[in-house]
Amino acid sequence: MSYTKNHIKIFNTYEWYNKAYKEYKKYHKYLSNFDKNMRKRFLPREIKNQTIVDLWCWNWRISDYFLSNWVKEYLCIDISDNMLKEAKNSLKKIKHDLNKKFPIKDNYADVILCLFVLLHIENIDLFFEEIYRILKKDWIFILFHHIERKNHIYWTWHNKFKIQTYKWNYDYVKKKLEYNFFTIKVVNIIEKWIIIWKYFICKK
Repeated sequence: MSYTKNHIKIFNTYEWYNKAYKEYKKYHKYLSNFDKNMRKRFLPREIKNQTIVDLWCWNWRISDYFLSNWVKEYLCIDISDNMLKEAKNSLKKIKHDLNKKFPIKDNYADVILCLFVLLHIENIDLFFEEIYRILKKDWIFILFHHIERKNHIYWTWHNKFKIQTYKWNYDYVKKKLEYNFFTIKVVNIIEKWIIIWKYFICKK
């Protein structure tokens, strides 16, 4: 076999999600229910008339719950033009690379969601600083993080592909969050006696 046939191309995040946004729909059911909706337990009891910011919204798989609760505004931020086009028209959308400063004013968000995102973030110091800046006092930032031991291989266009990722370990993430936020609660998601995911619930 030739090198070309065996070689697995690694896309950066922008390239991958812009090319594979239709392929991504195949994973919606799993990604929407990965924690049996545990994330809802960490939300404020009253979320009406609040502003929700969904970092790297990945289409619309999380927004439905909030839209049914009459939030004031649901802002989706994503690096991919095509993923944002797939999101519902009722959502406010911003195309942006989250490795850079956010185009959002200070103290803007009541709740910030960050699910399956940190593996795409190169500079988590800047990332957490920006989240702290746009979050209102006494409100929450919910971070869901997992560590990919191996980059997932996607099959599409009759070829194999991977996405570039950063493998931030849990202790390092916790340390960085403690530096930036006032209070942090860590919740483990365990499967077969192994921690497979972690929730970090952070309050400013």
